[in-house]
Amino acid sequence: MTNMKLTNTLWKTGIATICLMACLHSASAQEFEKARDAVRNMRIGWNLGNTLDATGKRGRTLSHPTDWETSWGQPVTTREMIHEFKLRGFNVIRIPVTWYPHLNGNDSIDRKWMERVAEIIDYVIDEGMYCIVNIHHDTGTHGWLNADPENYPAISRRFKAIWHQIAVRFRNYGERLLFEGFNEMLDKDGKWDHSSTGNYAAINLLAQDFVDIVRSTGGNNEWRNLIVTTYSANGGETTLSNYRVPGDKHPGHIIGEIHFYDPQDFCFPENKPTVYTEEFREISRKVINRVADHFDSLDIPVIIGEIAAFDKGNTAERVKFSRFVASETKRRGMVIVWWMGLIDRKSCRWSEPEIVDALFEGIGMKKQ
Repeated sequence: MTNMKLTNTLWKTGIATICLMACLHSASAQEFEKARDAVRNMRIGWNLGNTLDATGKRGRTLSHPTDWETSWGQPVTTREMIHEFKLRGFNVIRIPVTWYPHLNGNDSIDRKWMERVAEIIDYVIDEGMYCIVNIHHDTGTHGWLNADPENYPAISRRFKAIWHQIAVRFRNYGERLLFEGFNEMLDKDGKWDHSSTGNYAAINLLAQDFVDIVRSTGGNNEWRNLIVTTYSANGGETTLSNYRVPGDKHPGHIIGEIHFYDPQDFCFPENKPTVYTEEFREISRKVINRVADHFDSLDIPVIIGEIAAFDKGNTAERVKFSRFVASETKRRGMVIVWWMGLIDRKSCRWSEPEIVDALFEGIGMKKQ
């Protein structure tokens, strides 16, 4: 073969290879399921709470990631425990993560902490389950991540720095990994039920920052499904009306989120009512329909990232609540992610099997 022919052959082969690689990359990206498909494919989820979101304990020296992980009384997370959820039929695990204790002066995340987070994410992904990772107790009553227009520039810089590092670390992960921008973000006064127009504008700016910074890191983050929570994760009318869907270069990859402890009188442990009455049932139904209707109008799916009815010695009534809410949310195309409980994490045995059964009965799924 002459040098000219060889050159032409190599050039053509190179071009063909480049085209093939581009096509494969494009096909792979397009195969990332849309947000609605992801939510449709989810069944029941569970929160690995009070674990990677724990912020330590006064008087206790915390030098290793698992010291933080266990500082609120939970055992070290194991692959075996996550496997039990898969065997029972769960296919979503939400991993709340608090990041601020693991930042240096330049807002760089401690490498060992990041790798422990990655290890637990891998437990979930290796089971073929959906995994949701967020910024958790950086928000809330005592958090630095607030809906605060006056301090937005500084808050935004830190927020984007954290998400940039998270996004880069996991940008090659597949579609089963979802990012949730923030947990229950409040204004600087810690108001839960409602806030001001300016504060709602600030949380919407941070939501846009989240989408933009994740997309900018490339890889599979170009198409990753991203979750944007309402102010305080509230499903009230005022909060919903002030929620804005962030702009996205790839429409169809944003999911809304609220948290559901409705009615609060029944769900919260400090309140006395223990019977899930017809009146309480109607309150639950009203909230579910209001939230579903609103997000339908925005043309994005929505999940309930936290839900629970805490034990007040009323298991039978909590079973009614669990079955009803699972059924109603399923009917409206929503997914629920139960807040903690349900399992003894040390023995990996179900501690509340009646609640688990009720959740799956509610979505029409037989016991596995």
